[in-house]
Amino acid sequence: MKGYISVVLAILMMTTSSMLIATAGARSIHNVENFDLVNDTFSPQQEWSLSTKKGFSDDVAEYTSVMVTDGHLTFDHNRSLNTQSSIIWSTTNSTIGHGSATGSPDNYVAVSSGPEIIVGGFQYTGMESYPILSIALVMTFNIPNPLYSDSVRASIEVDGMNHLVKEFSHTQSGLFYMTSPYWSKDVSSQNYTWQDLGNANVKVDYASEGGTDDSEVRLDAVGFNVVYRAPWFGIETAVAEQTFNGDWPVLELNTLAGTHSAISMTPCGLENSSASPGVWTSAVLSRPYGQSWGRLHVTADGNTSWKVTTSDDGENWSSSTTHLVGQVLPVSEFLQLQGTIFSGCISSVRIDINDPTLNIDWQIAQSLDGLANMSWLEVKVSGVEVYHQNLTALGTYSLEIPVGGYLPSDDSSVDISVAIVFSWASDGQPATTVVQVDSMSVSGGYALEWDEDPECMAIGDLELLEDGVGRLLAILNTCSDDRGNNTDLQLSVGQDRYDIVTVDVVGDQIRVSQKDEQSGDTIVTATVTDAAGNYWKQNFTVIVGSVNDAPYLVESLPATVIVSLGQVYLLPLSIADVDSPTLSVDASYSWASWNPQEGRLELNPTVAGEYDLQIAISDGELSVVRNVNVEVMATADLVVDEVTIIGNLSSGSEVEVQVHIRNDGQSNAYFLTVKCEADGNLLKVVTVPEIRSGMIQTAICPWVVPMDDDTVMLTIELDGGDDIFESNEDNNAFSRVLSIEVVSTEPPTQVDSAFAVGQAGVWGGTILALLLLVGLFWMFGPAPVRKIE
Repeated sequence: MKGYISVVLAILMMTTSSMLIATAGARSIHNVENFDLVNDTFSPQQEWSLSTKKGFSDDVAEYTSVMVTDGHLTFDHNRSLNTQSSIIWSTTNSTIGHGSATGSPDNYVAVSSGPEIIVGGFQYTGMESYPILSIALVMTFNIPNPLYSDSVRASIEVDGMNHLVKEFSHTQSGLFYMTSPYWSKDVSSQNYTWQDLGNANVKVDYASEGGTDDSEVRLDAVGFNVVYRAPWFGIETAVAEQTFNGDWPVLELNTLAGTHSAISMTPCGLENSSASPGVWTSAVLSRPYGQSWGRLHVTADGNTSWKVTTSDDGENWSSSTTHLVGQVLPVSEFLQLQGTIFSGCISSVRIDINDPTLNIDWQIAQSLDGLANMSWLEVKVSGVEVYHQNLTALGTYSLEIPVGGYLPSDDSSVDISVAIVFSWASDGQPATTVVQVDSMSVSGGYALEWDEDPECMAIGDLELLEDGVGRLLAILNTCSDDRGNNTDLQLSVGQDRYDIVTVDVVGDQIRVSQKDEQSGDTIVTATVTDAAGNYWKQNFTVIVGSVNDAPYLVESLPATVIVSLGQVYLLPLSIADVDSPTLSVDASYSWASWNPQEGRLELNPTVAGEYDLQIAISDGELSVVRNVNVEVMATADLVVDEVTIIGNLSSGSEVEVQVHIRNDGQSNAYFLTVKCEADGNLLKVVTVPEIRSGMIQTAICPWVVPMDDDTVMLTIELDGGDDIFESNEDNNAFSRVLSIEVVSTEPPTQVDSAFAVGQAGVWGGTILALLLLVGLFWMFGPAPVRKIE
């Protein structure tokens, strides 16, 4: 619970035992609610006051942040890599006359237009333990005139290894680097160590190409700018604080009530009125219904002691026992406190209920590297530290701290703060520490409610008929409640069956909606509830009487069907009836008959024309009629009757494919297309002008038999464009595999010349005569005919 927290405290302080045990008549506890006084405190963020500080100043922390996100309070300490840089200047020179090039820049220069200037002695004392991150060569120099052909080279020599850093040549003007920023060049890629830098020599060489020098180099200072990781330390703090308001489960006892012995009242509170100890006995205290005693809290200046007596009925009491301040009081319905003052005074005496406890789950994550022992988490309630934990180990932590002694007895606000201190002394490495508070709550809240159930007029049973629309029942306007108006009541419903009616609430009424074609009984439960959860409940029965329903078509019928004369047309008829399992179907024409086993009408008209067919479906009592327009047409039915081949089926032969087409239909067919193909290759498309009903016509497709194949798939297709309406469109194709006689094309075999001459006289005349007879037969005889079945 966030913000204002309402806690109803039922602590009764009575001055006599008879008043404590008095009953409240018919009044009773309706509801007891226990809850956390503080819960879900990390949302939204604006309820928390968040701040950070750097060290002991008021400056905002640089590396620490605090935020409230996703139901968590997070302290994030993120230190970056700590770096420092130093320029170590040369302290020695190894060439005569160039001493002015050592030390830091001072405008005293070494001048050369030929001899090399070599410097060294780079001092790094005190830094040798710091890891180097980067190195740059730094020089302050001046080349007053442009370099046309001459050049100036700067190089580094370490242990005999020379590295050319830069060569200045072909400049358009002089170079001037005598003031900051000085000339520098990164040399980190050489991976020099501190020792390498101490042993390094830097050489500046003016190289002349002969003749008159272009200029000269004036060198002021040479150094290395070294960036390194450096140790550091610091301290930063972050605080998250929120103020909570509400009535708190704390009872402040009236020290004026009860009995006093040797006690006087002073501005300080209760004090001794004599040299002997004073004794104060409180009034009898009654424990709130369903709750438990918490702890005793005393604000006193001096020396006091405490005892407690208990009772479960307010009449029979236990003997007194010593009780320490801050301890949980004994379990009992009633109790009395006795305080003895040896010295000083008692300012206040308080008892908390249910022992309010601060529960915190938190964790330390990421890393503790570099953090000092002076890093900790601190929790305060009402400005008093109740928890302190050093950040010494990663992990999760849970704590339970009694905080009843820090809560007020009235509706004053309570401040809860969580503070973090990050103190570090590290070697400069980056590190991240995350301290996250996952949950925070304060237990002990409770509320007691007294209430009566609402009352409503009785609801009678409801009788309906099947196929109706239902009913609205006004309920809430017949109800009353002892704590509010009937407009504040809530109406809800339930039912034991959901297949007959749907019952829900619309405004202040119960809506009973009937379901299609459903009848039967269902029990409905109506519940009227007030704001405290008290309710009035009643069951009533909804009775839905059955009504006979007409049959219906599950799927709609087509508006028009086309039937070929002489063919039976099957019209699927999907029908149903929720009340009758057996249905009859009648048609207005005798040629339409119902097949109940197949669920279809079989149409077999005998005369062409257009008919309005009426179909009546009946359950014996109710009927439904549907009309279908039936167009009966006389149609053709074309089929390949026979295919014959005129000619010899041998390689390269020219033959005719004769396709004999029969019309089995009752209508003539006009302009029929006949397509002939051999192995998918088109031979010809022939158009037959007319085929009368019952007649046969022939289409001829010429064909040259292929040379290189011994089998051919011959395919005939009629009416490929579906231009002719037929009673059967599935018999227009014909295909067969034909065997081809392959004729050899090889040249005749050569024989011996002597043998040929010898035989010529014997066979010559005979062979010529036979060839002549065969030729005459081929020319004048009939062509071969092959019928394809």
